[in-house]
Amino acid sequence: MVLGDSYTAGYGLRHAATEGWATRLGLARHWTTYVDGVGNSGLTSGGPCGDSYYLNRIPEVLAHGPRTIVVQGSLNDLETDSAALAAAADQLLEAVADVPEVVVLGPVTLPRVGGAERIDDILHEAADRADRRYIPLLDLRLPMQEDGMHPTPEGHAMLAAAVADRLG
Repeated sequence: MVLGDSYTAGYGLRHAATEGWATRLGLARHWTTYVDGVGNSGLTSGGPCGDSYYLNRIPEVLAHGPRTIVVQGSLNDLETDSAALAAAADQLLEAVADVPEVVVLGPVTLPRVGGAERIDDILHEAADRADRRYIPLLDLRLPMQEDGMHPTPEGHAMLAAAVADRLG
């Protein structure tokens, strides 16, 4: 199961179901993969409908009976203060405590957007507190669509390959 925002949803891709990083990761790992991506969502961001926080989507995620959940760190949480973001990360990781493997991904760096390092630190610390694996992605420089915010198909392929490689 991959839980995330517009990156996980494959925003702007012609064939998100096959070109998105989450699907590509599942193929690389030989997983049966369920993708739960909602644009503009995050740990503290509710998305376009206002209620698509990651934590609110956990019951549906758990209904699939996942052995592994990959949680994508989101830059949509940039406006949230550090304490509230840390609390939201802790709540989410507690809600999936019975899942055998939970992997938290850090955000990627976007040249036009600052603050990814703060989110990376907060998510890394939350994963450590929950004794879950953390994969930083700040070093990735992905090709972006014209909006400068969302990866191209090639960017999704690079993201999937990096996550698969770092998972080992």
